[in-house]
Amino acid sequence: MAALLNRSIIDSLACLAIVLTSLGPAFASGGIPPVSDDELAQALALAGGNRPQLEAALEWAAADDYHQQAMRFVVVSLPLADLGAITAELLVEHVELATRVRRELPFAREYSDADWAHYVLPPRVSQEPLQPWRSYFYGELKDLVAEAGSLTEAAVLVQGWVWERIRFEQTQRRDQGPLTTLKGGYGRCEELMMVEICALRSIGVPARNAFCPWWAHCDNNHAWTEIMVDGGVWMNAGCVSLDPEPKENWEVKACRGAPIVCTMCFGLPEELGPDVVGYEDQVGARYARINSITSYRTGGRLVVDLYEAAAEPDPAEPWSVYVHVYNYGALRPIAKIPVDAELLAEVVLGAGTYVLSTDAPVANPVVAAEVFDGADSLLIWVAAEPLPADLVLEFPQEPAPGE
Repeated sequence: MAALLNRSIIDSLACLAIVLTSLGPAFASGGIPPVSDDELAQALALAGGNRPQLEAALEWAAADDYHQQAMRFVVVSLPLADLGAITAELLVEHVELATRVRRELPFAREYSDADWAHYVLPPRVSQEPLQPWRSYFYGELKDLVAEAGSLTEAAVLVQGWVWERIRFEQTQRRDQGPLTTLKGGYGRCEELMMVEICALRSIGVPARNAFCPWWAHCDNNHAWTEIMVDGGVWMNAGCVSLDPEPKENWEVKACRGAPIVCTMCFGLPEELGPDVVGYEDQVGARYARINSITSYRTGGRLVVDLYEAAAEPDPAEPWSVYVHVYNYGALRPIAKIPVDAELLAEVVLGAGTYVLSTDAPVANPVVAAEVFDGADSLLIWVAAEPLPADLVLEFPQEPAPGE
């Protein structure tokens, strides 16, 4: 019965097929992060009753090696809610159109297959409802960027189109989808970011969501867009310009006092370096949270040493160190730093006083740490003083260039 259902779905998708071999030369596919058969089997099992939809999309992709690698990567990286609900039609739309713009538009071939998979191919940005946004934005923007000679030029054109159509205004607590925001003409910062990212990705410009989980200088938080421009450089969207002189916007100025800036990666990068401040490697919730604070301010490296404070770690249940700032009347976590086999944890933060906690079995689970811009700081947990009742958290703002 499942096989018959799969064939029926595939037949219904035939009208979406595109003869990609006529669109230009093929390009290397080795950079798409590989997916094992075991991981794919896990994703299909987690899909439950939606498994036939995933199988139909995978069968559609089997005829083209690049499509196949891309589809496997998407399916294994989808969050659990999407595994149980996404349709074969929507999966095919994302893989097909994301591949098409990469082959059609020269600027969409200026970066690696891995960056394409992580920052162009994903069917969602954050936790918004799934919508068929790629076909809409592609239809609206493909002619606009057809003559763009670079990633930067294409990004500037798309941003102009987006910001003529939406404005900032508070909405409900739950995120609305990008097409809903575009139809209404307004949204919260995260919702505006989603529209911009989806529009950019639809024409092959890598884009990702950036955010400060909690500000250190005031209550609240903020989210915005980062765009990959010429040379593979990531920039705050408000700074992307054809003007050779870099410009600043509100986020850049605010981030001179930010404790951390995080960006999200769909799926896992092949190397989890020290800039990764949180990740999930399980099928059904696969992502990485990357620390990009040094794109906005100098920052300082904090090394936490748990040696002698905790026993030898269990590799099956690794420990973490949590970094907190004060926001909305409580200590709020901004980063989860893994403790390695040598009982060390490392993170780059903006200058300031932080509260640290750990799930390692230590006598004193909460301490304070100082971080200084442009310097390394070492906190030896066993020698740290208990957290005082009158601790003052100070977060100096880095001066603007030239000040």
